Amino acid sequence: MRRRPPDEGLASLAAREVVELLRTGGTTVEELVEVCALRRAAVDSVVASTPVECFDRARRHKASPSSVLCGLPVLVKATTPVAGLPHTEGFVGYKDRVATSSAPIVEALEAAGGVACGLTNVPEFAAGAQCFNGLFPTTGTPYDVRRTSGGSSGGSAAALASRQAWLATGSDLGGSLRTPAAFCGVCGFRTTPGVVGGLDPVVDLNSIDGPMARDVQDLGLFLDAIAPRATSWRAVAEGGARRRPTFTRTAFSTLGCPVHKDLVAVASRAADALAGGAATEKDDPWPIATAKRCFYALRAEKFAVKFEAVPDHHLLKPEIQWNVRAADLGDADEARRLARTVISPAVDDFFRDFDLLATPATLDLPFDKNIRYPVHHYGATLADAPFEDYCAWLAPTSLVSITRCPALVLPCGDVDGLPVGIQLVAAPGKDALLLEAAAALEAILGLPFRFGLLDPVLETKAPFRGSGPTTPEEARAHHDRLVP
Repeated sequence: MRRRPPDEGLASLAAREVVELLRTGGTTVEELVEVCALRRAAVDSVVASTPVECFDRARRHKASPSSVLCGLPVLVKATTPVAGLPHTEGFVGYKDRVATSSAPIVEALEAAGGVACGLTNVPEFAAGAQCFNGLFPTTGTPYDVRRTSGGSSGGSAAALASRQAWLATGSDLGGSLRTPAAFCGVCGFRTTPGVVGGLDPVVDLNSIDGPMARDVQDLGLFLDAIAPRATSWRAVAEGGARRRPTFTRTAFSTLGCPVHKDLVAVASRAADALAGGAATEKDDPWPIATAKRCFYALRAEKFAVKFEAVPDHHLLKPEIQWNVRAADLGDADEARRLARTVISPAVDDFFRDFDLLATPATLDLPFDKNIRYPVHHYGATLADAPFEDYCAWLAPTSLVSITRCPALVLPCGDVDGLPVGIQLVAAPGKDALLLEAAAALEAILGLPFRFGLLDPVLETKAPFRGSGPTTPEEARAHHDRLVP
């Protein structure tokens, strides 16, 4: 008997709906893997989100019907090792490297019944928020494939939005889960350090592995797999979506960033809806200049340590080389002191008065994917002073990373057909409150983004804003003007 073709309609379902079908015999792992393969074949030539597939590996996976994910195929960010798969991290010097073991987040999701079915595109070593590298094509947002998906988890976000999978892993140092979620109309959750992966919840700058999904309730499902706790994350999210509570102690801020007025309008309306009235406007919930200084110093230190042992150092992109040169361990020690004595107390003070902070997730809409990063304030005024470096435009998210606060980005509307994301932030350790609030806001707004797109959009009428280098030479020249 000829096997019936897989139902591509499965690709538009929520992850929790597909898991229920697996649990009740309504579909099989083999059928779902075939759906993923068909979707990748149909759309990834223009989206370029999933350069590596391991569908045969996924088909062989056996999962218990009582497990959290029941055999659901999951995509993994390419900087995260999966045993037996290429582990290039987007670096030409690692083009032949193969992972000999899996990262803790992969072990956790597969122990919970998930199965890795492919690797998603990243910038070189996840540095920057534009998914280009020397190995694979540049990833675009499915809402206009000429524009960047963001990064560094841009491949994961774009794959979700183009219905290539139901869940995907990401990681986040300065916004790598959150920026691509905003640009691709999906959800990304940077948890409090220690919730996922066992990081010590200390005052420092941590890169945090985390979940990405097409809606907030599916983030809860994913967290049940990778960070189980006594009270189900999924139940928390479902409760928020069902009850739709208002959070009157919600503040709204642009964090002093030059956010385009159209995005401010969309995000502030969503914040007001969450607050059940008007969210309280705050200019600087904590010392912004100090937060920026701390983020840059600690990020540079991490880069210097990480890349000291990388062979073929000359092959690194100039943006990374600049970061390594800029590192000063004395600055990092001072940054840790300031984070502990200035930032942390200010954050505590803020969250005594408020339960949530809402901000625009990005400065503007996705920019042209042919530029490496924007060098002008492509938000408020286009003729403003140039950005100092390749990650300066990520301020709305990086200024939160230094606080240890959990932060979640979800769609809150659109401008000219392109998704706009809102970033919700809660006090350290208040991840469940944040998940509940995000699910409530998602239900209140009732946007269609969680279904993703059957067909990627080849172009929109939205104008391109901003300019930037398109070659390594131009990026090197830009950074050579900076310290050191």
